[in-house]
Amino acid sequence: MAPRIAIVQGHPDPIGSHFCHALADAYAEGAAAAGHQVDRIDVAAMDIPFAQSRADLEGPPPEAIARAQAVLTHATHIVLVFPIWNGGMPARLVAFLEHTFRKAFVFPDSPAGARLGFAAYFTQRKALTGKSARVVVTMQMPA
Repeated sequence: MAPRIAIVQGHPDPIGSHFCHALADAYAEGAAAAGHQVDRIDVAAMDIPFAQSRADLEGPPPEAIARAQAVLTHATHIVLVFPIWNGGMPARLVAFLEHTFRKAFVFPDSPAGARLGFAAYFTQRKALTGKSARVVVTMQMPA
């Protein structure tokens, strides 16, 4: 079975004509040419609510997040591409990461509502164990 790569495009502009989009496209093309299966997650195209309380991150995730979690679960390598946006990560990408990596996904064997202590963190099965990742971050610089 060919390695499966999940590319998370975190640029918040859905138009798709930015450097981050070009980098993600080039990575996808190169991976596909090397025989890898490639799945893409376009954060700008997703309807993601902003988490305002712990309760927003409990229970089942929004449908778009559940689909992204399925892609990430099946991936053997994850690529995250995003720009520095007003000095940090774009807010939509932060919302995506908060919802996607909620405890029920990251620690699938944890009882619902259980608080994980320091020792429990190291003994729990983790959903992303064995996966590799690459983070590509761009910055706007003067022309």
